[in-house]
Amino acid sequence: MELLPEDLRVELLVDPHPDAELLILAGDIHTGVEAIRHFRNWPVPVLYVAGNHEFYGQTWEDVRASLREATAGTLIQVLDNDACVIGGVRFLGTTLWTDFAVDRARPAPSAMELAGTYLKDFFEIHTRSAEASTGRITPALMLADHLASRTWLEGELRREFIGKTVVISHHAPHRLSVHRKYVGHPLTPAFASDLSELMYRTDLWIHGHAHDSFDYQVGRCRVVSNPAGYSLSPRCRLSGRESLQLENPGYQASYLVVI
Repeated sequence: MELLPEDLRVELLVDPHPDAELLILAGDIHTGVEAIRHFRNWPVPVLYVAGNHEFYGQTWEDVRASLREATAGTLIQVLDNDACVIGGVRFLGTTLWTDFAVDRARPAPSAMELAGTYLKDFFEIHTRSAEASTGRITPALMLADHLASRTWLEGELRREFIGKTVVISHHAPHRLSVHRKYVGHPLTPAFASDLSELMYRTDLWIHGHAHDSFDYQVGRCRVVSNPAGYSLSPRCRLSGRESLQLENPGYQASYLVVI
């Protein structure tokens, strides 16, 4: 099967690949359900995992429900701790969030405190949870959601399946998805976890969230990320894609992965 994996941030940067059988959107495509509008007429099935930016300025619980509702009548399938099989390949999708523990030199409680103070997620994402006194998502809620997703993923990977398995997450699943310029950065634990132990039954893991491209191997599992990063010239989107400058110069608009 030939896949087109993307973490766009800028919704106009992907072209249909003539050989792709499936488009994978690994999150941070647009806020709320706007990405569904942009990709609803895509010529092949689309698997979509929400990123943190989908929730910005909105209520976490509402967006999770609205994304599913908005895909009715389209070839888009939102995966929020969900599994599906397409063409004999099993896909497991989850936003995943983080356990704040990827940096062995920084205890998770310290990483959570720093993230809660400085990371934009905790000011932009609203929640109705009684555990959030400010009405905004907290590091503790994010960790709880990560652990629930991780438990779900572990259970799915233990299920016997004849065929290839692809995991799609927004947040990064391994420390090798941390660019060297961010190793040791105090906020890095909010972007990645080390889930090496979950890769033993995974053939391909596609993720987003990082702003750098990755393609590496952990045992049998290939890990791929193809993010556009932020637009450095957002106004250029109105005058044409050719003048658009991206944060990640390694981004490929038609990046094909064969599984």
